[in-house]
Amino acid sequence: RARLRAVGGVAAIVGGLFWAAGATVLGRVTPDSAGWTITAAALFFLPALLALGIRQREATGLGTAGFLFGFVPVFVGSFLTGGLLGPLSDGLAVAWIALGLLLLIAGSVPFALVAAWSGPVRRPAAALVLAGAAGYLLIGTQPGGWSVDVTTTIAGAVYGAGWVWIGADCVSSLQSRA
Repeated sequence: RARLRAVGGVAAIVGGLFWAAGATVLGRVTPDSAGWTITAAALFFLPALLALGIRQREATGLGTAGFLFGFVPVFVGSFLTGGLLGPLSDGLAVAWIALGLLLLIAGSVPFALVAAWSGPVRRPAAALVLAGAAGYLLIGTQPGGWSVDVTTTIAGAVYGAGWVWIGADCVSSLQSRA
């Protein structure tokens, strides 16, 4: 368990850095090819979510309902966004990735609330994930243009920072137990 938590913590940090880099830096340099960073981040979120699932089971809180409503949507969204269903989908990989991205972002709202409430994630880290996800969800209500670009950049940086904090917290909790 400690090894999975360590790997999960490092994976959350790397995933958060990929996500933030794609939204802030790489999207400005090569906007058409920065999407790989989101796919890479989603793949790194998978072991991070497994580690958080272990922490959630050890923490007091919402139990099974919290796990189902908080962690499962983000895990399935990460799985699909990571393109893991692509080889089996006969050309529908892009559709599965788009569905996964929607589930990952929308599922991050209950994930952050459940994670903060039940204790495996500190509230400031959960607040960053929640704020970043909310920013992405706001993009859907805005007409195109400059404001969407700014919102995407800010939301991506905040969302990525939340995952970096979650990973750092996971790794530091292992060090404090040693």
